[in-house]
Amino acid sequence: MPPKKDAKKDAKGKAGEGEPAVDVAKAMKLLNATWDQLGAKYGCALEPAARDVVKRTLADGKKVFAFENSAPVPETFKVLCMGLLQVWRGQQIEKLWEQFRKICFWSTHIGDDGFLALAELLKFGSTMYLELMNNELGPGCGIALGDMLATHGCRLISLTLDFNQIGSAGAVELARGVSKARALETLTMTYCAVESEGGVALASVGAANCTTLKTLNLAGNRVGNEGLAAFGELLKTNTTLETLDLSDNCIGSEMESLTVFRDGLAMNSTVATVDVANNLIGEQGALLFQDVLQMKANLRAFRITTQLPSETFKNVWRDDGGKKKKGKKGGKKKK
Repeated sequence: MPPKKDAKKDAKGKAGEGEPAVDVAKAMKLLNATWDQLGAKYGCALEPAARDVVKRTLADGKKVFAFENSAPVPETFKVLCMGLLQVWRGQQIEKLWEQFRKICFWSTHIGDDGFLALAELLKFGSTMYLELMNNELGPGCGIALGDMLATHGCRLISLTLDFNQIGSAGAVELARGVSKARALETLTMTYCAVESEGGVALASVGAANCTTLKTLNLAGNRVGNEGLAAFGELLKTNTTLETLDLSDNCIGSEMESLTVFRDGLAMNSTVATVDVANNLIGEQGALLFQDVLQMKANLRAFRITTQLPSETFKNVWRDDGGKKKKGKKGGKKKK
């Protein structure tokens, strides 16, 4: 017996996953015409492969627009984004932009120039998740990112920028946008060449004024002890951050900044996971956190250098669930 007409709809009457929510043929006809016009204007035709990615995105109904390892060069990437924005603004294709709920560009070469076009697109759409890992983005994208996040129409919940050379200058501009973001919950910037100035800005300007941010991952940067102290000050008053990763950030055994960070942890009641592993904090620095950890039931995970005497390590390392790490011994302590 054939299924009923609405068998693929869920309890709320929405189309099931995998069903196109737009007229794909109509949408692609309009998009192709628009891209051809823009290509002629800028002297760079959009590649057929890029058009096919858009068509598959609209057809499969999963709302994920993704390129991996290959993507349009910056010049034609501009044509791609401008065409999508132009058609979306024209409102000739109902629910068009809703099909780009998640955008992923992994190991492409769009660079700052390509990203500028994408940023304009994201100011007005319904994209909620953006992953731009290893895309040759530099400091220049920070301004565009900041402007994008500060725009009223931006709905981003999660932003991943790992393995780009954004640097401190870019991070300062990004922090400005984070401070005004209305929905951002997760910001990941691992190995982005962010130094102390950028770390301070992300803590004191960005996270300090963003009322939605829950996860901040800066692993593999160089925020140092100055950045650590800034995050310590943030923790004293912040009530939204739940996860903070400052692992491998050139943080040393300077006691003043470590004390500020410890005091911030002591005053904070929401952060649940803190990672400062792979830093040269040393045994004396690690011992600063021992008493705080005993009284912080909300802190389920606290990861610090493993190169500590066994007893010290057991007292200051905590894994998920609020339990101390068992069965792992430290090696020689780092100075």
